Amino acid sequence: MPEKNEAQLLVALQDLEEMIREAEDPAQRAKLEAMGFPVTGIDELRGALTALEADIRPAMIAKYRRLRQRTGRAIVPVVNGACTGCFTNT
Repeated sequence: MPEKNEAQLLVALQDLEEMIREAEDPAQRAKLEAMGFPVTGIDELRGALTALEADIRPAMIAKYRRLRQRTGRAIVPVVNGACTGCFTNT
């Protein structure tokens, strides 16, 4: 299996954090369950999150956490050369 780069790992980290956040939010959980999506496996998600963090350099996680705290999302797509988070052109 090819080794993933840190950007891919950070995307996965952000996705896992969002999944955990949604599963732990009572209102969001109720919505998901009302649509027929039972919310289970939160402990497994936390375990995957911990394992994933071990594969990312601590300095990169620190930068990620600062961005996430300041903006809500640290990793966003670039579309047609523009960041979809701040709309700066690359």
